[in-house]
Amino acid sequence: MVGADPTGREQLRTALIACGADLTHFEDTDLDKLWVGRYRNVSSLLEDATWRGLSAAGLPPGLVDQILALQGRAASAAGAGGPDTSHAYMRLALAGAPPQPPGCSGSSSAVLLSGGGNNLQQQLAQHLDQPLAVKLPVGRGLSRDALNSSSELLDYVQEQPLHGLGADARRLTVLMTSVLTGVFEDCWSGAAGSADDLLSGAATVARLRPDFLFWVCNALLFKGEEKAQASALQDAVKELTDKMATSWDPALLPGASMPCMLAYAAAGNVAQFFALVRRDARTVTAAPITGRVDISQPLGRVKVVHYTLKVLQLMAQYAPDAPSIPLALGGMIKAVGSGGKVRSTVVMFQDFVLKRVEEFKDQPGSVMGYDELAELYAALDRARCPNLTRLHGGVIRLERAALVLHLQPVGLPMHGPPETEGALRQALRGVLTAVAALHRAGFVHRDIRWPNVIRLPAAASPSPALPPAAGSPDTFVLIDLEHAARADCRVDCRQPPRTLGSWPDAAALLDPTTGAFTRQSDLRLVAGLMAYLPFSLSDSGVRLQQDLASGRIASADAALAHEWLLATG
Repeated sequence: MVGADPTGREQLRTALIACGADLTHFEDTDLDKLWVGRYRNVSSLLEDATWRGLSAAGLPPGLVDQILALQGRAASAAGAGGPDTSHAYMRLALAGAPPQPPGCSGSSSAVLLSGGGNNLQQQLAQHLDQPLAVKLPVGRGLSRDALNSSSELLDYVQEQPLHGLGADARRLTVLMTSVLTGVFEDCWSGAAGSADDLLSGAATVARLRPDFLFWVCNALLFKGEEKAQASALQDAVKELTDKMATSWDPALLPGASMPCMLAYAAAGNVAQFFALVRRDARTVTAAPITGRVDISQPLGRVKVVHYTLKVLQLMAQYAPDAPSIPLALGGMIKAVGSGGKVRSTVVMFQDFVLKRVEEFKDQPGSVMGYDELAELYAALDRARCPNLTRLHGGVIRLERAALVLHLQPVGLPMHGPPETEGALRQALRGVLTAVAALHRAGFVHRDIRWPNVIRLPAAASPSPALPPAAGSPDTFVLIDLEHAARADCRVDCRQPPRTLGSWPDAAALLDPTTGAFTRQSDLRLVAGLMAYLPFSLSDSGVRLQQDLASGRIASADAALAHEWLLATG
């Protein structure tokens, strides 16, 4: 028959049998009529085929009746009354408790919370080798050749029919069938791809971020590195210890117990799982917790899924004990504008923040161009003000229309004012110190608000050259300089596109004659930080706010000498 495809026909035959069809009395040519038509897979056949269409294709009536009967089963299973046990299945599969170190009577996440120990590697290896509560499902009749490749596969998977399953349970079975067979095609109603998709991860950011990252409550607990060639496996293992080898920046969460991070390295068709064990303050080693597996073979692919589920079991057990972490190491934060267009992205690393501003020269409210902004950051690098953001490694560049910055220090975002007057006083000291340094350098900020202030806990340092003093208070740092301008800039900012949407009242903020943004405008924005507080401000604080808002204070340096800011507590 013209257009017949023996391989496609046999795939269709196998899938129909798995769904419950009896094809004993039908010829290959009957299936060819389906395959060369528009029914290239069972999913489209069961969803779209009609009696008229099947009859027009010249199929025997008995085969037409069977397909229509299978349609009824599929519709029933996908409906409200059909079984859909996939979520319950996953809960059952992950229900087992991870091992605990000898003598430990605490939480079941003790292995992770220990972060090290002589037996940690052995305990994790034993855990990953333990069976799941139930075996992984594969489609009956679809995987026979793959199952015959190794008797050990039956320790991990079991066959089950695809018909009678709800949509999610069916997808899980189909996915595992694809993992087992290595065939990621539409005829299995699964996602297209290859065996490499088992270990695919997030895109890298300038090769500084791991290829795969998995967070629990913003704690980075599982990551992976991938290489194209099997000979590069050791390079991937080395990158596991070089890139983001801690679950969070320890300086931003002082006193919290750091968990052990789990990871995988993959190169070519070879994959292996590791525990990243911290030996001392500077040394992290990648301790193997599985042997090397060959993902070109069915057993290797299934083991990868099994090991991954055992890792997720540990993650689920750890989640209730995870500390509150406001920023995910390696996580990406996107600022989205109108129409869902991404305006900027921020990725946090342990030593710096990578910020990318799309369409930099066209961003609303901008006054300065790239050259002036680079000059500003150069001036701040010379000033070394601990309360002002600055470049890390001098990285500032244009990538086509996007501005790329590496910024330091790394801190915790302030989403609003502090909870007490004492903390507000400390925060405003930091902000005004930053504003004073900025003004001395000949620039104004133009966007002073709480989201553009970060807090460094007392245990953190704003600079490697400035270690924190014992008992020192938190440091507050003014960030986001992309809307800054020269202090002598006389551009009229009363109308778009020079007006910033974050300004509370442009008329009261700008020079009433020229519409220029001045040093006094910055001080009026600082006054706005003292509004809408969760407590009543003292009389002295109210006077400072009023003096800043009215322009009665001549400069940021003069504001720092105000009695309210000189008070203790």
